[in-house]
Amino acid sequence: NGYFKHEIQWPRLWFIVPFESYGDMAWPNSRCMRSFASLRMTTSMDEIQSDITIRKAAPSEAAIILHHRRSMFRDMGEGTVEELDRMVEVAGPWLARALADGSYRHWLALDGSGRVAGGGGVLLSPWPANPKDPCTERAIILNVYTELEFRKRGIARQVMQAILAWIKERGLRSVNLHASAEGRGLYEKLGFAATNEMRLRF
Repeated sequence: NGYFKHEIQWPRLWFIVPFESYGDMAWPNSRCMRSFASLRMTTSMDEIQSDITIRKAAPSEAAIILHHRRSMFRDMGEGTVEELDRMVEVAGPWLARALADGSYRHWLALDGSGRVAGGGGVLLSPWPANPKDPCTERAIILNVYTELEFRKRGIARQVMQAILAWIKERGLRSVNLHASAEGRGLYEKLGFAATNEMRLRF
């Protein structure tokens, strides 16, 4: 019911952030041949709301994630009510499975009273290795939102830092996302750079 609005609008530009290697230490339970660490993350503590807690979302909280996603499209004027309802109906079973099997992970940001201030997630999928990335798993960050009254307090940054730290610990070499003009500044500060990926819609 409009509880959430997105801080970063629907993707307009594809970004990728590489993790710098500091050796050949192997990460446990990773599909990557080596660890690629030394993640570059910058922050300004005076922008951070100090009472925010970042935690992983439980599978039972899938409705919150779907609500975030629906609100994002609705607030952008993307899709009719019927199309948005259909999206949620179709995405619901997939999200339940993905949260249960771990292929999608989501983090929630809560304020001191326990109210959800925002969130974001990462989708993991099998991917062939390439000369610059010897991992066989790809990570794509999705659904980074901040509730309207919590914007400009560093919530999205804290969520992103939690996600990036988890990806780094998994041993992946890079992570992708789509960025709007509004979100580009934050992502660039975190080390993301534009790539040459293209899209064709049918």
